[in-house]
Amino acid sequence: MNLLIIGTLPPPIGGVTIHISRINEFLKEKEIPYTFIDYRKNSFFDILKKIREYKIIHLHTSNVFFKLIIAVYCFFLNKKSILTFHGNLKQYSGWRYFINNLALKITKIPIVLNEDSLKIGKKINKNTQYITAFIPPLSSVKSNCDKENIEKIDNFISHQNVVVCSTNGKYALDKNGEDLYGVLELIELFDKLGEKYKLIISDPTKSYLKKIDDEQINVPKNILILTNEHSFIHVIKRSDIIIRNTTTDGDALTIKEGLFYNKMILATDVVDRHNLVKCYKLHDINSLKRIIENSYKTSLDYNFDENGAKDLADLYKSL
Repeated sequence: MNLLIIGTLPPPIGGVTIHISRINEFLKEKEIPYTFIDYRKNSFFDILKKIREYKIIHLHTSNVFFKLIIAVYCFFLNKKSILTFHGNLKQYSGWRYFINNLALKITKIPIVLNEDSLKIGKKINKNTQYITAFIPPLSSVKSNCDKENIEKIDNFISHQNVVVCSTNGKYALDKNGEDLYGVLELIELFDKLGEKYKLIISDPTKSYLKKIDDEQINVPKNILILTNEHSFIHVIKRSDIIIRNTTTDGDALTIKEGLFYNKMILATDVVDRHNLVKCYKLHDINSLKRIIENSYKTSLDYNFDENGAKDLADLYKSL
């Protein structure tokens, strides 16, 4: 198989970098030949040169200019280009929306991560496919949560607590200038909830911590902010509920990992969600508060078996 994957790997830890890392792990385990090039560690011209050597090119990036340039370059070289559109196709506005859609139109096979994006994508490029972004962590690959962070979590919670976790991303604003992950809103919410309810915020880049310090936001004692690089899997395993309080979304790794580990998932209704997710309206914090207060510890068994790597491997083999 003549396959080149272009993307970037952790650190920083995030949904996209973990997704790419797990694709690599899956292909290695299944002994499927491929080459990976990290666009943060190689020059733009090195990437263009590398593309000429391969038949199938799979690109992962959020940079709309990079998407379009690679799509056009592959088109003129008659390469079989695949571009995964991480996030929601409606997340951009203005000229970014136009450039993103142009890249989608030119790409041989665009991959989108939710049904809303699939409907939009099919109108622009009939070859658009939906493939889940979730790839289960391989049991043979050790996570990198350090002992210090595990001890912090275990000292913070007890069996009497309802433990909630949120985010594994960097503080960012959406196209409307709002906190993309809604973490600041959750801090306000948990300030109103009692000590029974604990919130763990995963902030590996320390970007939320900086925002909190800059704006002198009060963080109540029932909130733990985990900084430095760590495995979000360990946070999920020690939680009862996962909240995805985003203003827009793609195929959130956080949600799929929560389902994989049989956790209750609460998320905004800004995109179509998995049918096992309990949705609430964006910014309806009172509704979210009621859901959390009415929740209880219970054993769940979703039998969640999605694996996007299998679908990608089948796609590669078909080209």
